[in-house]
Amino acid sequence: MAGKHGASIYDIAGATGVPANVVRRVLAGGNGIAEAERRRVMGAAKRAGLKRRVRLRKPTIGIVVNDPHPSGFPGAAAVRLNELVTNVAMHDYAVELFTQRTAATVANSVIEGIVLMDLNTVPDSVTSAISTIPTVAMNRSDIAGASCVTANHYEQGEMAMRHLLEKGHRSVAIVSSDRDNWAARQRASGFAAEAEKSDEEANVHAVWADRPSVDSVLRQLIDRHGPTAIFFSGESLLPEGSYVLRTALGKRIPEDISVIGMESAGVTQFDSPAITAIAPPKDLAAESVRLLVEAMGSADAQPQRVVLRSTLIRRDSVLNRS
Repeated sequence: MAGKHGASIYDIAGATGVPANVVRRVLAGGNGIAEAERRRVMGAAKRAGLKRRVRLRKPTIGIVVNDPHPSGFPGAAAVRLNELVTNVAMHDYAVELFTQRTAATVANSVIEGIVLMDLNTVPDSVTSAISTIPTVAMNRSDIAGASCVTANHYEQGEMAMRHLLEKGHRSVAIVSSDRDNWAARQRASGFAAEAEKSDEEANVHAVWADRPSVDSVLRQLIDRHGPTAIFFSGESLLPEGSYVLRTALGKRIPEDISVIGMESAGVTQFDSPAITAIAPPKDLAAESVRLLVEAMGSADAQPQRVVLRSTLIRRDSVLNRS
């Protein structure tokens, strides 16, 4: 956008000290901008011959997701994204979707807010944008400047171990995928910590596997350590892991080996046997969007942290060895 003298939003940004993406939002009629900044931008724009756009577009929320990964079970991410988009639409906002690879365009996009959906790593371009655009991180609480709505992943690991110990299992394993996944690392820590503080002595084995290596990882785990139960830490890993146990390794669940995992809608409850699972909070998407919309309407909103509880769903995949 250029004025009558060839001025652009970058000229306005340089003259006012207001970031270019905020200048763009002011001229597009965006909300959640400090009044002093708005006045500086509009004053400089008027002098330069730039006019505020007539606001015909819907305010827009950018959703940043992980790049597609061949080891991922698509159902979990798809369900979460669908919930997010539905909740954004309920607030009459539009959605612009970014992956980690395309996130460099975030700073130049006309968006009023950002949701980071379960990101393993946060691109530098997004980190920079957080200082000027209200941002909520789903399932991560360690991103500076962003609000967060998250499950307590550490507690999820504790819940899984506690249940296995209650059922009399003393040789247990946790299988996680993607070492870059913050939530998986938290679950692994909680799983080990619960075993350490228990009065029952337990042998705990932790391994990491991606989809191409699930078969070999499980073979080595069972041959070397012979666990009586496995916690598959992640929705994307459970379907593959339980399938390999029953087919490639010929294990009966739960007679030969018990399995507990993370709830995956349309999978765990319809498996045979139905898989005992930890269900993430139902309100993650709704609460994330609510918190973001609230921040977008305020010029001085401060980052908030909301932690939601998970639920253990007891089904038929854990044998009682007590």
